[in-house]
Amino acid sequence: YSMRICLVASGLSERNRFLQPWRYLLGTACGLAERGYEVVLLTDRHSASGEGCLAGLPLLACRGTRWPAHDPIRLARTLGAKAMLWHVGRTSLLAPSLLPRMPGEAPPLIGIWTCPLYRVSELLALGPGMLLRAPHLSAAHVLGLLVRDRAICDVLLAGQPCGLVVECEHTRACLVERGVPGEQVHVVRPA
Repeated sequence: YSMRICLVASGLSERNRFLQPWRYLLGTACGLAERGYEVVLLTDRHSASGEGCLAGLPLLACRGTRWPAHDPIRLARTLGAKAMLWHVGRTSLLAPSLLPRMPGEAPPLIGIWTCPLYRVSELLALGPGMLLRAPHLSAAHVLGLLVRDRAICDVLLAGQPCGLVVECEHTRACLVERGVPGEQVHVVRPA
């Protein structure tokens, strides 16, 4: 018997497999599978053309993979998942949490935080030209500035998610500096 875990992330596809953050997400999922966990990948319908496998793991498509959404939670429950790993970042916190309206329905959620934590001064130092040169890359970081640091702490203190996994000590230190309780942030280095 192995524990079933669902990893939820938009953009999981063969095309993105070797790009970040998907490379890290898949590496984490494969590492769990190697340790005996049964990992099921849940991604958006646009990325997954039907059901199949990615990196040797089952891949299922569902609606609303951006945190927090009802469909991945329902699917995880249907699959009998005992835990969920959900790819989150600052822009995830722009949406109000749906989890309080779903008491007892969601398996324990652990966020996988892969985005850098830029300050306004750091983005401004790049200059408008650099920010506008690749808006598809910079938009999430600019939008992320709308999320107060306190909002990150608030969702963790409310237990949604119950903790965060980050790629490096620097990101962990940045989150702790912003008030996130250190015992809720765990470093899992890329494989």
